[in-house]
Amino acid sequence: MADVIVVMSAGRVEQIGSPWDIYHHPVNRFVASFLGTSNFLEGQIQSVENSGASDNAMAMYSVSTAFGDMAVAGVTGMQTGDKVNVVVRAEDLLVGGEAGAGRMAINCSVVSSAFDGQVVNYTLDTATGQMIGSAPGSMAPAGSGAEVTAVFDCRALWCVPVEKHGA
Repeated sequence: MADVIVVMSAGRVEQIGSPWDIYHHPVNRFVASFLGTSNFLEGQIQSVENSGASDNAMAMYSVSTAFGDMAVAGVTGMQTGDKVNVVVRAEDLLVGGEAGAGRMAINCSVVSSAFDGQVVNYTLDTATGQMIGSAPGSMAPAGSGAEVTAVFDCRALWCVPVEKHGA
């Protein structure tokens, strides 16, 4: 794999970085969709906990979503009131997990499941629409229509600004 990736859209450079940075710290929704499978939660910044302006620190935000308020790292420069997309990677949405410190649980119903050896991949109906999640392959797959709980660790999330069209 390359040491540096350049992600372009419509002839414009969106982000330049290592594969790890592109995957874990995308600058926008397009880049977040470029590698891997992502779910997106709409949210709004309630407060800026750390602007990330000093020492190349990560920005931290308190974000309100349909699933509740959460502390989420994200792109620097966003402000209170800004609309954001919270990136939830499919591998970070664990079907059958338990809520705990920093972990948010959501109720879902299974649309489909596919056993893939070490992992079971799920399409889930949630209060905000369909999301993609997974569970360890050692767990028997839940069938279509089953009610399940899925959890994500807020520390694994990342938020990006909602694109402003026509600006």
